[in-house]
Amino acid sequence: MKKALYNPISNDFSVTYDINGDGHPLKFVAPSMTISYFEEPIFSHVRKHLLDHILNVRNLNPTIPANRESIEKEVDVEI
Repeated sequence: MKKALYNPISNDFSVTYDINGDGHPLKFVAPSMTISYFEEPIFSHVRKHLLDHILNVRNLNPTIPANRESIEKEVDVEI
């Protein structure tokens, strides 16, 4: 089952992931201001890196749990 993820930033976000374990990572994109759908484990990988990217872009300290939780509320989509 696919899970939904919202990219709240003004730029498309892309990340690579070697889902097949063959040394040839695939590129996954979460378009700007759009809800995207991914299967596990791709969803978890994209979500983690998107959260980290948003924290960096907004100059928020990633070691403060409240900062990450705030971003998670923006990114996570309930279906």
